[in-house]
Parts: sequence; C-alpha cells; structure tokens
Amino acid sequence: MKKILISLALLLVFTGCGEKEIVLDLEKVEIELNNLEITEDGETVKLFENNTKMSNEAIEGRQIDINLFEEILFSMDMTSNSANIYIITLPKEGHEENCEVEIDNYLDKYKDNVEMYNPEEAKKIEERLEATYGNYHIYIISKDNTKVLDKIKTTE
Repeated sequence: MKKILISLALLLVFTGCGEKEIVLDLEKVEIELNNLEITEDGETVKLFENNTKMSNEAIEGRQIDINLFEEILFSMDMTSNSANIYIITLPKEGHEENCEVEIDNYLDKYKDNVEMYNPEEAKKIEERLEATYGNYHIYIISKDNTKVLDKIKTTE
C-alpha cells in the first residue's frame, strides 16, 4: 500500500497535477486577431486592419534576437497613423528574462520614436498590455487590449 501511495504521489508531481500545457497555433491566432473588430464612432472597424506580420529578418532589424525564441509572432501597423502591435512569444527554456528584456527595450525605443510625431499613439504604447499565458509572453498595443487578450486565450 505504501508503494502505491508513493507511486501516485510521484505521478502527480511529474504530471503537474493535471495541468494542461497551453499550446497556441500562432497562425490561427494571427488570422483571428487580424479579423477582430471593434465599434468606433458608430462604425465597425478591424482593430488590426493595417497590420503586417514581421519576417524574422524584420524582427532582427529591430534589434530583437530571434534565436532566444521557440516561436514569435510580431505584427505591427505599417502606417504612421497607428502604433497597433501584437507580439506573442514562446521563449526558449532558460531565456525567458532575456526575451522580456529584448521586447521591452524595443517597445521603449519605439515609443520614443512615435512620441516625436504622434504623442497620442505613444501613450498607447506606454499603456500596453503585457501578460503571460502558459509559457507565452504577450504584448498588445491597441484600442482594446483586453479584447485582444481574450481573443488570444479563446482561439483554439
């Protein structure tokens, strides 16, 4: 009996007591976010209408070391009218802090640049939402950050 109880205890420890690992399909998340709508001035508009997914080369050009990440989805508005961005990263094991520093440094520099020509959008960058979901790190700059985070968490 004692061996059975010890075996069960070890099984619970190693399986995380039934915790389910969160795995995001970033391609599907991108599609869902790019189609996410809000109501603005009585009209329905896409929240990330002018966003474009950044290539690995474009991300590296922003001084972000992509080798620190298992996965990264970086999408930003390519017009100068909006600072809308969503970044979802899955850091490589042991690099979580380095990944946060890389993204935070980029967003701080981005805010400083945007502040020169569009102070209202710079305020959105400053008020960005930063969250973790499982092992994913999420950064959102938009007019409705909570709605975006909810959509990420409910995309299957």
